[in-house]
This record gives sequence, structure tokens and C-alpha cells, in this order.
Amino acid sequence: MGMMNNPWFRVRVHKVMAASGSGQVVAVRFEHPTRPGAQDGGWMQREGDGWVKSDTGALFGLLSEQPATSAKASLTQTLAPIFAKNLPSTPSMPQAVTVKTAPKQESTAIPEEFLSLPRIPMSEVEKHDKDDDVWIVVKGVVYDATKYLESHPGGASSITMNAGTDTTEEFEAIHSPKAWADLKKWAIGILDDGTLPAVQPGEDSAKLEDVALQPKKKLTVPLVESTLVGNDGENDVLFLKFALPHPEQRLGLPTGQHFMAYARVDDKLVARAYTPISNDTQRGSVDLVVKVYNTPGKEGKMSSHFGKMKLGDTIDIKGPIGEVTYVRPGVLDVHKRVVPVKHVGMIAGGTGITPMFQVIQTVLRDPEDKTSFHLIYANRTHEGIMLQDTLDQWAAEHPDRFTVEYVVDCAPPADCKRCFSVGYITSDIIHESICAKAGGAGQVDLVLMCGPKPMIERACIPNLTKMGFSEEQLVQF
Repeated sequence: MGMMNNPWFRVRVHKVMAASGSGQVVAVRFEHPTRPGAQDGGWMQREGDGWVKSDTGALFGLLSEQPATSAKASLTQTLAPIFAKNLPSTPSMPQAVTVKTAPKQESTAIPEEFLSLPRIPMSEVEKHDKDDDVWIVVKGVVYDATKYLESHPGGASSITMNAGTDTTEEFEAIHSPKAWADLKKWAIGILDDGTLPAVQPGEDSAKLEDVALQPKKKLTVPLVESTLVGNDGENDVLFLKFALPHPEQRLGLPTGQHFMAYARVDDKLVARAYTPISNDTQRGSVDLVVKVYNTPGKEGKMSSHFGKMKLGDTIDIKGPIGEVTYVRPGVLDVHKRVVPVKHVGMIAGGTGITPMFQVIQTVLRDPEDKTSFHLIYANRTHEGIMLQDTLDQWAAEHPDRFTVEYVVDCAPPADCKRCFSVGYITSDIIHESICAKAGGAGQVDLVLMCGPKPMIERACIPNLTKMGFSEEQLVQF
């Protein structure tokens, strides 16, 4: 769960009945915000009826038939047995807990509670587009989001990238009912004119900037190349090239950062963050490598859309966003903290290779940059390794600046000619593949990580911490 630099999320707690040796007992069931892929379910799909917050902040599901006015009063009686030291063997409680689903509100009318606010023209909203002065428009209401930057779960950059614009579609695509409720406190006015248009390909080249990506505007890019480059046994891996509005333009994405990609899927806006494998020296296009998740029950909405796109189809992109940037040879900017580096460890899992690939490519193309990178790339199977030919080529051509070790869960077949470590990421593998290559753990300035949450939290961080790395040295894309 979570998106890029937002690995935290809230689960909701249900009271249920469970079988035991002495009959049925009261138990709790934890519900995530969403379910994997395109599956229905998760508490974010409901509007919150029947939920009561305890003193600890936990959200508990109560009977949908229970009046809201009495729910809070009966919270203690209803939930007390869950936390009793001795669970009753024959509790007299309902066998299921359901939550009423409120219908989606499609109306774009200004809520009555905001009608007394002053009217603000879009020209005024556009002035508040700085990192420390952020106004946004959502469904015709103007919000000052500046004070929310530090506490926003998705990171400050995912708000500042929209500063001074109408961000209604983006907000609706990725936020929960709880986020809508939180937004109300920042309302300062009602919009009094139109919104900013997206940049479209084919505009007069005289009006185009050298950089195509504009932080406050969506950029529409057409697909000009789609090539199948691999399959992990279940999912295809595609190379996708999208054209910029002018062949001489750069994308304008700092090394290590990413952009939001937007597409309409089943008539709904879907937004996901992607890091291209091309860097900012490339002119006229931007390249992605995407794993298309099509396994029934595990489909990815955006990746499946990419798999169905035809040449000439378009997506919108907007950015840059991200808190980690390789700013110049030997220097990283990490959450606005400048960090000089000589040896950098990298641990990537699955599609988490893309930001690592972009950084490594940028460094190796500069002969004056002497920074060394030592990569551990983990996958479930050897077929799932992306971009392996290029990574192996770089390691062969620049042995003093780049090393790579592949780790797979499942042993490859006997006739496989490539070498892999089989198992999981351990302190021994980290020592051999990162620390020893750098001349010792004390020579490693940072370890960059990107991949599945379980890999990061259960393997990477515990082992690195045990090896003596500080919290400031461990950086997640």
C-alpha cells in the first residue's frame, strides 16, 4: 500500500465471530483501504457510516442499523469483550458486522457551508504557486494547503506540484472520504473564473519551452513505440516511448524524481506515479519500462491500460515530484538535505529498479563523475529481472563505478547461464554486494531503496540497521 514515499496507511477494525475449541469467540478483522489490483473492496470505497473512533484513534465498524447518535454511547459496551482478558465462550453478539455504503456524490455544486466565503479569481490562485505558498482549487472551492505540507502523507511535493491550479480530477482519483473531510479546514474561498488548460502536442513550436514538463500543468503525450521486452512468467514487461510536443524538447525531470501519469479507465480518472528510465539529456521523447499486471484478481488499473494502448493513444503526465534528486556529480538532495557521496548502496525490488536505473545511467554518462554505485536487485524469479542486459553491460564497462548482484527467491533452471544469489536479502548479501565493494560499511554514504513494502521493512531496514547504518543513511524513493 501507499504510493512512492507514502508507505503508511490506516486499517479499520471489524468485530467478528470466530470458531475456537470451546465454541465461538469474539475476534477482530483488519480491513485495508483497498484490495490488490482492480478488486473491489476496502474501506476507502465507503463513506464512513457506522464507524466510531476510539480513544486510541482506531476506527471500529458497528452495526449499520445502529443510529449514529447512539453509536458513540454504546462503544464501550459493544467493544469491551474484544479486549477482555478472558474471551467469553458463548458471547451474545451478532455474527457479522456490516457497514452501510453511502452513494457517490457526482454533483459539482458548491457545498452550502462554503457559500459565505469570498470569491477568488483564478488569476489570484495562480500567484500562490510556490513551495511555501500553496493554493489549490478542488470542485470550485479554493484551499490554502500551505499548512498541510509537512503532515501530508503523500509528501509535500505531491501538493506543491499542483500549487496555483485546479486539481479536482487528481484529488478525486486518489483520495479517500477522510481526505475530503480533512480538506474542509483549509477552504478560503470560491473560484470566480475558469481553469488552466493542459498543454497539447502540436502547439506552435515558437511558444514551446526547452523543457516540456511544467509543474502546474498536465502534459499530453502520445504513444509512439510499444515493445514487449520480457515476461516474468505471469506478467508482460513493456518498453513504452511517448513523444514530447517538440523533437528538441527535454522532459525536464530531475534525476531521481518521478511524474504522475493520468488516464481514463472505465470512464474514471486513474493516476499513478512513474519514474522513466530515460534521463533529462534525451530530446523529443520519454521512455518507460512497465510491468503489465493482468493476472485475474491482481490487475493493475494503470499498467493494464498501458498494455492495451495503441500507437497514437495518449496519456497525461504532470510533475516533477519526489524528495530524492541526484543534483550534480557526487551530491544528492534528500528531503532538502544536501548529502555528498562517494559510494552509494542501492537495493531494488521488481519495478523499483526504474529510479535506480535512471540515476545510474546519468552518472555513468558523465566521465567526470567518479561516484560509485553498488546495486542489489531482488526478484521472485530470474525471469522477472528487468533491464538486465543493460545493467550487465554497465557493470562490465564501468567495474570501478558500478556493480550489481541479482537475488531471486526461486532457483533458476540448471541450464541458466547467468549467476544469481538464491534466497532473500540478508546482512551477508548486503555486506558482500555493497559494503565490501565500497571498501567497508564505513565507506557507504547512503543506501537507496525502492521496492515492495515487505522487502523494505522486513529485510532491508532491519538488516541495515543491525549493520550500523543510521536512519539518515537509509533513503526510500
